[in-house]
Amino acid sequence: MYHSEALLIIRVLTLTFTSAPYSLTVTSVPYSLTVTSAPYSLTVTSAPYSLTVTSAPYSLTVTSAPYSLTVTSAPYSLTVTSAPYSLTVTSAPYSLTVTSAPYSLTVTSAPYSLTLFIQ
Repeated sequence: MYHSEALLIIRVLTLTFTSAPYSLTVTSVPYSLTVTSAPYSLTVTSAPYSLTVTSAPYSLTVTSAPYSLTVTSAPYSLTVTSAPYSLTVTSAPYSLTVTSAPYSLTVTSAPYSLTLFIQ
């Protein structure tokens, strides 16, 4: 009887430095850097690119896959995406989404939702 094994090695490097309220985290899968000084935070990720700047309750996220911009000031949020176009405006519990693929409009007032498709 033969016995075989597959060995999977995943290299993960994580470095964390903390001195309350400060924190630094460096991760290598596939790259991440987080710098925190509560209530401020900066996150840089490369998979496939992301930048988040937070100063609670405010937040700015820039992503390139295939493009996204999110601006948040709780409970408000604005998201702009280009794949193939989307705009979301949120003021909890209300939300408005406009999409162009092949056209869609969604209006939400939790727990209600209305979606209009235009063709």
